[in-house]
Amino acid sequence: MKASHFQSARFFVMACFCAMTAMNAHAITYGDSTPTFGGAEPADAAPAPAHSSAPETQVSFSPPAGWTVAASTKSRFKVATGPPSRGFVPNISISEAEYAGSAEQFVAENVKNMQGQDAIFHILNQSSFKTRAGLKGVKLIFEINKEKHTFRSTQYIFAPGPGVPLLLVNCSTAAEDGGLYNSLFDQTISTLSVK
Repeated sequence: MKASHFQSARFFVMACFCAMTAMNAHAITYGDSTPTFGGAEPADAAPAPAHSSAPETQVSFSPPAGWTVAASTKSRFKVATGPPSRGFVPNISISEAEYAGSAEQFVAENVKNMQGQDAIFHILNQSSFKTRAGLKGVKLIFEINKEKHTFRSTQYIFAPGPGVPLLLVNCSTAAEDGGLYNSLFDQTISTLSVK
């Protein structure tokens, strides 16, 4: 495996497992003192900044109504968390990585590298995705088995362009709830913008 392939696969797996760890941690960490963005459907809500990396790059999305947005201990990006279900907290987190290829290349390399781990990693669907702002990417839905639990991850991967890191938006739920969130995640991530 080439070093760049290993790095991207490692990033991909780390993003998945960080999100799963966050699902448990946010239930304890964020409580009622965290501001809530709600009252409007995600499509109509004003964008709430999810992250500011460099001064020249702004990434934002409108979180689902009633979800909590708070700083992450694992990343510079804020994390949106929903109401607990089945002992887990559904969440939306963003990661970034230096990657010179397209979102499609990134996903292809990582899926290939993960295929040998079928016992813990199972792809459910892969398709193209486009935000309202016209940002094109790849949507990948998969399940991961970890510690007797199965998690569903819906990832949206975008390569905004030269000089802007690849963005991986990870939306995690308990696997049993995964289908309930498909439309909500698509609506929410369709509001993503990069400036």
